[in-house]
Amino acid sequence: MSDTYLARQTPLFRPVQIALVGTVVGALVSVPLAFLAAQNITPHWLLCRMARGLVGFVRSIPDFIWGLIFVSAVGLGPFPGTLALALGSGGMLARQALRRDDRGRNL
Repeated sequence: MSDTYLARQTPLFRPVQIALVGTVVGALVSVPLAFLAAQNITPHWLLCRMARGLVGFVRSIPDFIWGLIFVSAVGLGPFPGTLALALGSGGMLARQALRRDDRGRNL
């Protein structure tokens, strides 16, 4: 394969890379956050409420708005999209873990 072929194909895989890295980072962030937000695991009620509030806040803002915020903060490129997807998927995964962990209680 020539270098020009690889140079033309690389931009095609960039959205897949952004989605994959954003989801993995979101999953890694959501696990400790879900443990902190679980009422039956967290020892202090204030820490639990703060973690639940953070999960609710992150989930209430759409990924597109997170992307706009991160573009204005760090500039253009794949990095703000990755951060936006990481926050969006992290909040969603933390919420799903909370739903299963609290045994019937919703956030």
